[in-house]
Amino acid sequence: MAKKEKQTAKKKSSKKDLNEELDKQIATLKTQCKDAAFFDSIIDKILSLKGQIDTEAVRLIVKEKDVLREYKGDTFYIAITKQGALLHTYGGYSVFVSSRNYNSLYEALAYIVDDMDDALANATEEVRKDIENDMMAKIHILLAPTWCFSSVEATYEIATKVVHELNELAERIDKMPLQEEDEDANADFKEAALAAEVIGKRLEEEGDGNGDND
Repeated sequence: MAKKEKQTAKKKSSKKDLNEELDKQIATLKTQCKDAAFFDSIIDKILSLKGQIDTEAVRLIVKEKDVLREYKGDTFYIAITKQGALLHTYGGYSVFVSSRNYNSLYEALAYIVDDMDDALANATEEVRKDIENDMMAKIHILLAPTWCFSSVEATYEIATKVVHELNELAERIDKMPLQEEDEDANADFKEAALAAEVIGKRLEEEGDGNGDND
């Protein structure tokens, strides 16, 4: 954490230095202009236009200041941010999940960051192994896209398993009673059931099509 704090302080210092240099250059120009009010209005417009030109649309960005907590493993890094959880592997593969997905993936990543170390510290050897195995199982699932498309056989074997699990999940969710006072939870149940059904059907169709070509 000390290293991260030094890096953050360095970034803040660099930004402060840049702002001071900008103010210095503006003041230098201002001395060459007889009408200070006119100069201020023009420089404000120039800076505004330059800022708009330099701004680029992005699909996903996590600001350093939005990182709340983090966990560094041997081959992966997890950051819990204000917007959600980010899993990044040192091989260049990343997954970002919104905090709205509180009952599955986000919760799993947050547990690794927030509770796993404490759980390991207070656990017996047998329980410690179970916790470590559970974490590694989750990480292996999250990292599946980095290797599962390396062969057609692996891809369809995984897809078949996914279809089976999604169909069972959809049936279980469909039978669960709605929670009367929790609209968000009800919406999540309906969304999960629909997604499981749709994805399961698509994967079944792809699997059938692949089988027909054999």
